[in-house]
Amino acid sequence: FEKIIENQIDGVVIVNRAGEVRYVNSAGEEMFGRKAAELVDSEFGFPLIVDDPIEIDILRPDNTKVIAEMRVVETEWEQEQAWLVSLRNITEQKQAETEIAMFRATVENATDAILIFNEDQEQIIYGNAASYELFGYDKKKELVGLELNTFWPEEVLRKWLYETRPLALSNEYIWRGEALYTRKDGTAFHASINYFPILQDEESHSFFTAAIIRDITSQKQAEISLRTAKEDAEVANKAKSAFLATMSHELRTPLTAIIGYSELLKEDAILYDYREMIPDLEHIYAAGNQLLSIINDILDISKIEAGKFEFQLDAVAVLPVVEECLLTIAPNAEKKGLDLRWHLEENIPSVRIDRARLVQVLNNLVSNAVKFTDTGSVTVQARAQDRSDFHDLPFSLAENVATWLHISIIDTGIGIADENRELIFDNFRQVDNSYSRRFNGTGLGLAITRRLLQMMGGYIWVESTLHEGSTFHVLLPAEKDPPTIKWE
Repeated sequence: FEKIIENQIDGVVIVNRAGEVRYVNSAGEEMFGRKAAELVDSEFGFPLIVDDPIEIDILRPDNTKVIAEMRVVETEWEQEQAWLVSLRNITEQKQAETEIAMFRATVENATDAILIFNEDQEQIIYGNAASYELFGYDKKKELVGLELNTFWPEEVLRKWLYETRPLALSNEYIWRGEALYTRKDGTAFHASINYFPILQDEESHSFFTAAIIRDITSQKQAEISLRTAKEDAEVANKAKSAFLATMSHELRTPLTAIIGYSELLKEDAILYDYREMIPDLEHIYAAGNQLLSIINDILDISKIEAGKFEFQLDAVAVLPVVEECLLTIAPNAEKKGLDLRWHLEENIPSVRIDRARLVQVLNNLVSNAVKFTDTGSVTVQARAQDRSDFHDLPFSLAENVATWLHISIIDTGIGIADENRELIFDNFRQVDNSYSRRFNGTGLGLAITRRLLQMMGGYIWVESTLHEGSTFHVLLPAEKDPPTIKWE
């Protein structure tokens, strides 16, 4: 008898009527984590209820816990009445049951609909609470047993059953997609779907299939609304650009005549000694030119947005362009008592660019520097740099360009706050209306400058400290790396 119980898979403990352990087999030693010699003569410590199995927790000396199913029968041991206690280790079973309960609770209470289909993919064998709510069924049992074609259009179902599902099963992967489902009341809704196989039997390699379904109707409607709004905005923007371009052309013709006649009248006033008229004529001339500049800016931005801006690309030497720009701006700098400087390193490469547009870019940047600087200096620097010289730029440089012409316009002016560094490059935007009133301007100059540079393969960014000054950086591809004109 002892030999039989010693070889039992279950733990066996003999307890006498005094509740003392008299024998423990090898399986019992393993369950208690102690040798039989340590257990014999000790108090058993668990209730001994004959015939009714109970679960007990055994705490081992190493603080690990074993969950056991305990059965007690009366027996005789060494000619005395005793109890034979059988202990079956159900720790893994209980852990599995706990995990299953957790997963079931998670699945059942998930906000997404979860369905499981039989192996033939013809019927639903499980649906969580969200699934019958999503499909409009009052009770879960109404959903279980329904065929898949109850919800899916035939062509979508055919594609899934005969194309996508076999692929998913053979590769055991998650298939993701979207489909149009039908509720019980016949209404349709868009849903995102994740399908994945659940292994049923390793030997036969048979599978169930699970689906996680989420209603994305609101998302789809929002996408349609956004797309419609975008299309409407693009149409409105094109109409605006066309209107501005037309109006700019219409305004430039009479304005050019006003500017021209003001020059002629000024010459006549000098010739015939009507000197009291000269200041007024100069105001007319200056205001006309300022208005013409604004109209030209509006016309430029309209052409850019309409994709009709034209370039004449040539190899352009930078030094003459810088000199031309500084000669144009010098009188304004001199009036304000500013020191206008420039420094170009030797062996500056030429750039393949539209010369007139480079002049426009530099004139705008240098004139802005002079405009927003009351004391100190404005400096223009230019140098050639390898791509590897640049680090921590606010953009990624084109990988096919090795050498760049780096032009810097440095001023000691009012500076720009950190939060406004990108804002100044937006259309019709200035950082402060008080500056707009003081210095005049539409807020288009820097927007046009950035767009022109982008379209000619260049870049612009600014570094600045408020009340201390700014440095505008311009990068242009060197002539040996001709740029690709692009529209953005």
